[in-house]
This record gives sequence, C-alpha cells and structure tokens, in this order.
Amino acid sequence: MFTVDNLVDNAAKTSKSALAHIPHEDVRSSFETLIDAHAVFAKTVYNTSFELAKTVADSAISAFPKQTVAKK
Repeated sequence: MFTVDNLVDNAAKTSKSALAHIPHEDVRSSFETLIDAHAVFAKTVYNTSFELAKTVADSAISAFPKQTVAKK
C-alpha cells in the first residue's frame, strides 16, 4: 500500500545511493545523517498535519451538526 512513509523512505534511499561516489567517509556519513534527519522531519510534519486536519474536521462536524430538511 502506498504511504507517505514509503515515499520518504524511497527518496532517502535514492539520495543515499547518489552519495556512494563521495570519496571522503566522514563527509558521506554526515550527508547520510542529514538525509535521515530530514526523512524523520518530513514524516513528523506529515503526521502532525494529518492529525491537525483530522481534529479541525471533527471539531467542525461537531460544531455544525448535519442539517435536516423537513419533508412537506
């Protein structure tokens, strides 16, 4: 199933494979750490935004209940 986690993990994996050509190990590992941190950040932002939107939608539904039209 397609999820944001799959998308972010695939992007991080692709980015790390491009770093394989950097000859300096310490520079490469620093970039890999940066990519991992960015992936965690992206997942956290998505999950937080999703939960916030869900809370807003639930609040709106409870504040404005479904209107019924009286039949004639």
